[in-house]
Amino acid sequence: MFNKNFHKLHFGLIIKELIDKKNITISKEFIEKIGKSKQAIYQDFKKDDFSIKTLLGYLDILEIKFETILQDSENNQNKNTYELQEPETEYKTALKQSKDLRETEIEYLKKLLEEKERLIGVLLQK
Repeated sequence: MFNKNFHKLHFGLIIKELIDKKNITISKEFIEKIGKSKQAIYQDFKKDDFSIKTLLGYLDILEIKFETILQDSENNQNKNTYELQEPETEYKTALKQSKDLRETEIEYLKKLLEEKERLIGVLLQK
């Protein structure tokens, strides 16, 4: 679905806020990936429009799909900041719960192993 307010999006602000939210610094590596000077990157943050090539270059480095920007802009129309909506929240929650269960199982197995090692030590002393 095409966003009818696409022409109103301030892409420089969106890119800057996405970089900030992902805790990315404008490092030498980032500069090399985007192929621009640090000053040019900061100038881009002030622009309200980009060429498609430039916009897609930033989104590629940030690992964000262009469609996500369009969809999320609908949710951010009346805000002064851009918030990237997290897709698949239920999946991420289930994944975290699964990780928590694995960590609990690992702790249990460590304690079981410690008890077995203690028992082996007792048996070897006899």
